[in-house]
Amino acid sequence: MTLDDQAIQCLEATSRLLGKPKSEVVRDAIIDFAERADRPSPSEIAENIALLKEYAATHQPDPAAVAAELAEIRESRQIGWIGYEDRTR
Repeated sequence: MTLDDQAIQCLEATSRLLGKPKSEVVRDAIIDFAERADRPSPSEIAENIALLKEYAATHQPDPAAVAAELAEIRESRQIGWIGYEDRTR
């Protein structure tokens, strides 16, 4: 592994700041990087939020359809509980 001058200066400064050997700073940095490698970057998160907001603004649900679906769910739950009571008698 080779490091350029800027990376070496950063490593040395961080080592002094933390009071840790350079090898420990490198090891900690590699572990930290590996833990974050599969996470989206801040710019990717911002882009995804913007896309979600755009989608939400252009895809408004039909209030009547939502009310009908909720009524159907409530009715099925009541029937389910009624059936449960019949089974426990």
